[in-house]
Amino acid sequence: MASSPKTPRTTIVDLEAGLEHLSRGTARHVDTLFIIGEPYFKSLETASRSFCAGQGPRHQASSVVANKVRTPRDEETVRDFASRHGLPVEGTNRRFSKTCSVC
Repeated sequence: MASSPKTPRTTIVDLEAGLEHLSRGTARHVDTLFIIGEPYFKSLETASRSFCAGQGPRHQASSVVANKVRTPRDEETVRDFASRHGLPVEGTNRRFSKTCSVC
């Protein structure tokens, strides 16, 4: 997809979890890579490996987005892990509680 300075385009692609997309080059033409991590060790380890694998000359930015954050402790877990591994956290996605009127 081509774009010009007058009409920039944004495309969001939700890829299956794992590193295979980065090793196959699926994401080689992206400018920004958001890596989704959940507050569980295995997910955070995968996010860390994805972050390292996704670093390249074309990426302007790579960030972690914490998903399925239910409690302040979940958010703290993600932020502590990210800090220890040099991963910037873009934000968090909190789950709706069962009492949510929209759910």
